[in-house]
Amino acid sequence: MNKLYRFLAVALIAMMCLTAFPVLAEEERPTLTVFLEECSTVEDFETNEATLWIQDQIGAELDFIIAPLGSAEEKVNILLNSGDYPDIFYCTVPNENLYGVEAGLLADLTEYIDNVELMPNLNHLFELRPNLKNQLKATDGKIYSFPAYTECYHCQFNRKLWYNGMQLEALGLEAPTTIDEFYNAMVAYKQANPDGIALTGCNGDDPFAFIINAWTYYPSGDGEPLGLRLHEGKVETMINTDEYREALRFLNKLYTEGLLYEGTFTMDGTQLSALLAQEGEPVLFWSAYHNVTYVNGANTPELYAHEEGLAPLMGPDGAQYTTYTIPAAKPAMAISNTCENIEKAVAMADLHYSTDGHRIIADGVEGVNWRWCEEGEMSLLGNPGSTIRVGEYVTDVQNFKWEPRCMQLDVDELVTILDIGEFDWDDPSNGIYVRFLGTKQLYAPYYQDEYTTIPAVKFTGEEEEDLALLSVSLESYLADSRVSFITGKLNLDSDWDAYVKSIEGMGMSDVIDMYQMAYDRAQ
Repeated sequence: MNKLYRFLAVALIAMMCLTAFPVLAEEERPTLTVFLEECSTVEDFETNEATLWIQDQIGAELDFIIAPLGSAEEKVNILLNSGDYPDIFYCTVPNENLYGVEAGLLADLTEYIDNVELMPNLNHLFELRPNLKNQLKATDGKIYSFPAYTECYHCQFNRKLWYNGMQLEALGLEAPTTIDEFYNAMVAYKQANPDGIALTGCNGDDPFAFIINAWTYYPSGDGEPLGLRLHEGKVETMINTDEYREALRFLNKLYTEGLLYEGTFTMDGTQLSALLAQEGEPVLFWSAYHNVTYVNGANTPELYAHEEGLAPLMGPDGAQYTTYTIPAAKPAMAISNTCENIEKAVAMADLHYSTDGHRIIADGVEGVNWRWCEEGEMSLLGNPGSTIRVGEYVTDVQNFKWEPRCMQLDVDELVTILDIGEFDWDDPSNGIYVRFLGTKQLYAPYYQDEYTTIPAVKFTGEEEEDLALLSVSLESYLADSRVSFITGKLNLDSDWDAYVKSIEGMGMSDVIDMYQMAYDRAQ
């Protein structure tokens, strides 16, 4: 063989080696089967750019089992009963009590989550939010799912009251800061506008919690209908306290004097929106989750410009609380006990808790759909900015992200929105900043931890059944009694003791004990 042929032969062999190795590496990749529900805006999960990125990061192929839209839970139960489990349940997690604690069909993830080297990003999130890990624990103390975790800042302070600035200015009044000033403003408004509405809300979004906070802390969360809250680590109810009774007395006074609109008890949100938008803007104060819950800035720009947030009011004894809702971790990804490559599956989960990982999976391509923040760019909460979406938010069919079918993460230190500085508060397009900054200025300063909302707790299957039996009748009785006390059907003096006795007789102490046990178990 001459030199030329020998050179060509060697070159050919080298080329064959170079091309063979990647193919071999690809073939050696293990495969993880991933169950999820179809998403109408994702073209193809198999070829999606986020999928390809995840596969390269974890060194495994993803094979999807797609459930038709709306049938995910049914399909999960069928799979579990068949004995043929996917490796990963994604965004539809089986009941952890039934399939984790009792049947053991879900993998115990505790040791993997505790492994900082294996899950550095999730453990970094635990450092930022120390109470988060306790929320993940099942009733046996083990962890069977990875969480989706979002912090909607304005949603966390969700018991708000709003007022019409134009109407208040016409009376020559400033925004009230005390419960007495609040009452006097309503009296003045009704005197000047006999057909106007001084205070209203709607069924499911009433002003009672905001007002009660001027006497005692009103909780949120799962225990809210029962008035359950924490005080120095102990579960209690505020629904039978003297402070609650005095708050109801004030509400009864408003109702009796025609200051509290009767439609508050029966209207839905659509009716409240129509009422606010009537000619002349006839409502002075109203309750709402946020500034555009019932006010449409595009359709009623003048009303939107007149809408102002009201800070928590100081009560007659100096109480001035604001309800704070604790963000809850939601089960978003579980691994079956038959998964043969569990560390690969765990690595896939951990990608979701890194800043760039979350952005790639939820938003798409760096530099196109999101970018890293530059030095000096800050979040609205005042933290150094991390990343921000750029370009137009894509809601049409695409093939570069999994969102909205993905594990969500919204933590200011990891995924941020930039502070845009000066902006027009009356421009509806700036609504997100109005909600955020309004909450920061008006409500966050009144956060306190003497009384707190009970964080999300978990109950055993037996506890859930017992709790359901007691809660249904208690919640109905408490809701009916509140309306009756406010409207005067029940007397706050002669009927109060019987009311308190009835609450106890219906098992309130047992409910408190169950919540205490669940809370202590999580801690």
